Amino acid sequence: MLVWEQDDNQLRLILVDTGTHSDLF
Repeated sequence: MLVWEQDDNQLRLILVDTGTHSDLF
C-alpha cells in the first residue's frame, strides 16, 4: 500500500508493506 505524507515540508511516498520511505523532494 502506498501512502502520501508530508514531513518537514517534504512529500514522501511511504511503502507501508516494507516501511520504506521514498523521498520525492
